[in-house]
Amino acid sequence: TNSCPEEQLLPLLPLPQLREVYLRLLDKICVSVTRNCEPTEAELNNRDHIMRDLNGYIKRIFRGAELTLFGSSSNGFAFRHSDLDISLTFVDEPTSENLDCIGIIEELAEKIRRMAGVRNVQAITSAKVPIIKLFYQNLNVEADISLYNVLARENTKLLSLYAELDQRVRILGYMVKHFAKVCDIGDASRGSLSSYAYILMMIF
Repeated sequence: TNSCPEEQLLPLLPLPQLREVYLRLLDKICVSVTRNCEPTEAELNNRDHIMRDLNGYIKRIFRGAELTLFGSSSNGFAFRHSDLDISLTFVDEPTSENLDCIGIIEELAEKIRRMAGVRNVQAITSAKVPIIKLFYQNLNVEADISLYNVLARENTKLLSLYAELDQRVRILGYMVKHFAKVCDIGDASRGSLSSYAYILMMIF
């Protein structure tokens, strides 16, 4: 109720206008955080190598298979050493409705275990969305493969477009993600918002 102290909001006091020197300082901090968080050129090359490697290998197993990156690893706001989120679809199947998703995940995991340089391959089929977890040992990169994460792919394209339109979107996005990480409020699995939600709010 209105008498509850926890429900009472403190009055917002007007803040003085920022002086130019502080604006320049904030600019430098924002740019510095972005440069420290974003992936290096070597990491981006490793990501491309993994996608080519997996795509080539999986297409020999399943005809019409296509792998697509989604999430922070592909939306313009990736952190260094972040995992790769990969969606597997099939050219002749618009949805996964007629597919044995668990069977495909289990069969694919068994095949991926034979790939050179790939370790710790796990087929997790008890989760709401069955996935394959794997680790590229030489490149020190973890990846998750799921089936038909189509909406996530479209969300990724949306954020990627905003990031390309104006560099300030990327810089502020990195600041928001860094803030959420430092404050430990960026893990949707533990009840807080996802980084995707934070970026959408920032854009709005």
